[in-house]
Amino acid sequence: MKKFLLISIISILALTSFTAKFTASIYPYYLVLKELKTDEDHLDLIIPEGKSPHTYSLIPSDVKNIYESDLLVVNGLNAEIFLDNLSSDKIDIFYAGEVVLHEHFENFEEDYPPKKSETNEHDHGINPHVWINPVFMYKYIVPELTDKMIKVNPQSKEEYIQNSKTLILKLKAIDQDFRKHKLSGSVFTFHNSFSYYAEEYGIQIAGVVQTSPGENPSPKELAELINKAKENNVKIIFVEPQMSDRAAKTIAETLNIDIAVIDPLGDPNTAETIMDYYNNINSIFLESLKKQ
Repeated sequence: MKKFLLISIISILALTSFTAKFTASIYPYYLVLKELKTDEDHLDLIIPEGKSPHTYSLIPSDVKNIYESDLLVVNGLNAEIFLDNLSSDKIDIFYAGEVVLHEHFENFEEDYPPKKSETNEHDHGINPHVWINPVFMYKYIVPELTDKMIKVNPQSKEEYIQNSKTLILKLKAIDQDFRKHKLSGSVFTFHNSFSYYAEEYGIQIAGVVQTSPGENPSPKELAELINKAKENNVKIIFVEPQMSDRAAKTIAETLNIDIAVIDPLGDPNTAETIMDYYNNINSIFLESLKKQ
């Protein structure tokens, strides 16, 4: 009898002491998980400040972190190049980008089938920067991620659900507040990071400096960008801290255009929450477009 009770007590303690380990590929998803998780859950980030998911290579400690995680949260859609080198059958992975595309875009599978020539089966050849649009985040990603976290750690179901409801309300408030502002004018962005965001809020992106991350435009392409900026009366170019701004500076100096830094991955020094992250982006766009 005593032996039975001891085994029962040990079993109960084992159940009640479980803590989940969640790992995010990029900082915005880290911030979302930070809002959703319990105090007991562990949270890790793979790509450090100042690095781009398009170019970042894993170090041994990253690999160890990933394989020890109960859930790896990534964007997918070929945003993180390191995913090609992981054995996905050994990791529970949540692909946030695919959640958005399946929910938001009609005929997604027909229009954007996975590229058969790529090693990454989750590369659909589409703009991956879904996390920058707060509507995508609260409407599609947060609910699905919450469900996934519950499957990983059912014991914390009620807390995950409550945290999710609170986060969605906060993100909706940020979205609704930004929509009150009337924005006008056109901009250049460094690459296509802000396309979904711009479409959501009626901001005109007249062009992008780099059509492929890390590849500066050729002299011919640079001349075409200068003409396009002139034709569209572009007054500001947004650059990103992870990439060289040399080409953007050439365009800006040629046409006397302002340059502003905007970080699609968020700065830990100024964004301690996902609400800070979106408010910072909104403030930069608002301040820049008010000048036009």
